[in-house]
Amino acid sequence: MERLIIFKTFSMLFACLFISDVTFGETRNFINDRQAMFDKSKSKMKILRQSIRDRDQEAGLAAITFHLDWSNKLESSFPPGSEASVTNSSDASGSIWSNFEGFKNLNTDYLNKARQVKTAIESEDFVLAKDSFLQLTRTCKTCHEKFRN
Repeated sequence: MERLIIFKTFSMLFACLFISDVTFGETRNFINDRQAMFDKSKSKMKILRQSIRDRDQEAGLAAITFHLDWSNKLESSFPPGSEASVTNSSDASGSIWSNFEGFKNLNTDYLNKARQVKTAIESEDFVLAKDSFLQLTRTCKTCHEKFRN
């Protein structure tokens, strides 16, 4: 009887540790993927800024396409449990999850500003593209101020 109790206890402990490791691993993957995308976003912003300065429509469209695609994936990159903690390297503030509607609204602003940049580049209006680009970067700054540690 005592062996059965020890066996059941050990089995439950093992199952909990396994589930915890799988969950932690999945969370870590979300965080790593998200951070890689933010790094890529920063790089694409630099390319976009330079393409507008150079009046390079092709490079500008390629860069802004990344931002349009990223904005469509952004919200799903923040599943519950992937906020910053001592066990990960996330900068995501818990405010994202406590005010997810606000986070979604800022992402919508980001998407809309990215569309404006794309339209301006497509029409080769690089003065408007520059103004729209500056508005786009403000959406990033605002979001980071509100939702980044």
